[in-house]
Amino acid sequence: MKYGKRIVKRIPFKSYLHDLISRRTIEIGSGLIVGNSEYCELSAKSSALYHRINGQLSVEAQGLLDEYESTLNLMGAISDDVMYKQGLRDGVSLRRLLAQPDKYIKFI
Repeated sequence: MKYGKRIVKRIPFKSYLHDLISRRTIEIGSGLIVGNSEYCELSAKSSALYHRINGQLSVEAQGLLDEYESTLNLMGAISDDVMYKQGLRDGVSLRRLLAQPDKYIKFI
């Protein structure tokens, strides 16, 4: 019996890695961080403070506050992404180091 050629769509490694990081970041955010009681308390406090401040501002100033908050959130997302990628690189380096300790560690 003859089988047809299997079509395999190749994804560039950089795109694959980016998708992997995005999925893992969402998993961490929806599981570990949200379950952290200190994070939840700070989130509630932040939200309450935001609403108190926002309620005392003019419409124009409320727009500026919203833009400021969005900017901070984007900065945080970029920071998280950079740290996650660096942690991944560090993990790969550590794995190499542990796989061949004689090559990287000199015992006295």
